[in-house]
Amino acid sequence: MAVLCISYDLVENEGPHYSALIAAIKNVPYCHVVESTWLIDTTSSPKEVVEELTKYLNPDDEVIVLVVQPGIWWSHGLSLAKRTWLNYWLSGIGNPPPNVD
Repeated sequence: MAVLCISYDLVENEGPHYSALIAAIKNVPYCHVVESTWLIDTTSSPKEVVEELTKYLNPDDEVIVLVVQPGIWWSHGLSLAKRTWLNYWLSGIGNPPPNVD
């Protein structure tokens, strides 16, 4: 399993395509870190994730998926729930937390 970062810029942030995109992201352990950025824990590669998400994107939408290196992260202003998720999935600290919206 690997933690991947999904970040996107969508032409439309509502409607059926957006709802389907979010539902697809939520199929695995996830943390909605900031507005258009999610972290997911998955066995899929970045290419596979992009190929899956492309089904829900408009031609002018943009998405990037990156591998997050465990143990190397820092944040400011994130909620305790988000920091707990990050600590577990990126640093192996604590028990598996719930998904975070």
